[in-house]
Amino acid sequence: MPTRNPVNPLTPVEITKTLINEFWQDVAAGAKSEAAKYGIKVDVQAAKDESSLVEQLNLAQTMASQKPDALLLSPDDQAVSSITGVLEEMSVTCERPLDGVSAAQKLNSQSFDLVLVDCENLPAAKLIFDVCRRGKNGKNPIPIAIVDGRAGLPTAFRLGAELILTKPVAKDQARSTIRTAVSRVRKDVPASASVPAQAAAAGDWVVVTIPVGAIGTVPREPLVGKTVIDTGNYYPPRDGTIPELETQELTDSEVLQRHLAEAHVVKAFNNIHYRLRDLPRPVDAADRTALPIAGNDPGAKKQAAELLSLLGYDSVDMGPLAESWRSQLGTPVFCAPYAVTKDEQYRTQPAAPASAAEVRAALASARR
Repeated sequence: MPTRNPVNPLTPVEITKTLINEFWQDVAAGAKSEAAKYGIKVDVQAAKDESSLVEQLNLAQTMASQKPDALLLSPDDQAVSSITGVLEEMSVTCERPLDGVSAAQKLNSQSFDLVLVDCENLPAAKLIFDVCRRGKNGKNPIPIAIVDGRAGLPTAFRLGAELILTKPVAKDQARSTIRTAVSRVRKDVPASASVPAQAAAAGDWVVVTIPVGAIGTVPREPLVGKTVIDTGNYYPPRDGTIPELETQELTDSEVLQRHLAEAHVVKAFNNIHYRLRDLPRPVDAADRTALPIAGNDPGAKKQAAELLSLLGYDSVDMGPLAESWRSQLGTPVFCAPYAVTKDEQYRTQPAAPASAAEVRAALASARR
């Protein structure tokens, strides 16, 4: 039976990948079943036959050497303790530079898979995330922001974080976030949510951004009782012709709500294009921009409005999902209010704030 080397330990996943005969295949099946309870997928790879000992040992050594590398920069002892403990659990090596400059130098000279940065020092965080975006040898590490509670979310998004840890960082939170990042590294999955079901189960708010024609692929069970924010717009050249949308019997958000019968769908973020990152403002700012929302559940709409506010936006309630057509492609509130010229030239124009009054007027003038 494989044994652990204290200098270069093998994880359960790595050990499982060396198993070959029927007995160990049964063990592997048990490992898969147990791992699935924690959202972990275990694959079994093996040499061609039981006599291929050298091949098995080489396979084990290869798996042992494929350990993700992390860079961690934070002055918060509690956060560091939780994060490094989880990294050790997951066999992720970790380097801790002294400051932002030395962290950026390491990123330019070494390859890292995960980069965890405390946004308390904003200039250092911006420097490091900029280096992450440039990548090294075509490889971009996964940037993870560490922020002070939900109030830090807008900053993290503006910096380009793909995953976020909120202080105080609990081990369970760190474990869930780092597991997601590690699974992406090992599978080389580029999307921020490596597994839709995992993202659905983990999120406080769950954002669905997919073609309308793919609504049937959204997992139902993890979203029961949750607020689901729908950012999509029906576009037949991409989605195909959907009769009930063509006849206006339903809106696309109502189609998603029908699919997710036990979740609470809210339409939001579907009308602002890439201007979203240009227009956040503090609460009570005179030039704070508003975005329309629609939903059937008042509590879910309240939660969506809270998210918008955290991200730097006011919200305007369009009503139920049946009214969500008012913010879709081709309507007066779609993109144009958020550009300087306030017209169809929005793609080439600088961003400009749109007040709640302006958004209400655009919604009221929409015609089907």
